[in-house]
Amino acid sequence: MKTKNIVTGSIELLVLLELAKKDRYSYDIQKELKKDSNGIIDIAYTTLYAHIFKMKEKGYISSYNVLEKSKVRVMLRIEPDGQTYLNDL
Repeated sequence: MKTKNIVTGSIELLVLLELAKKDRYSYDIQKELKKDSNGIIDIAYTTLYAHIFKMKEKGYISSYNVLEKSKVRVMLRIEPDGQTYLNDL
């Protein structure tokens, strides 16, 4: 059980760190984590999305739509509770 909490906390930490830099969409977060780690951190999209969904439910992040190149992107942003949680992590 502790291993699961470590993994969950790590993914949440990584996502919140990316969102603390700037608002991003989920694929961009996945791509940046992989690039910044030289391919070591390669989180499956389904895993990433599950963590994003849970963090949205907790109020740590929120989303909004942006039209980009005739495509609607769901952008994510960190909320004050998410910043507090990030600081705690």
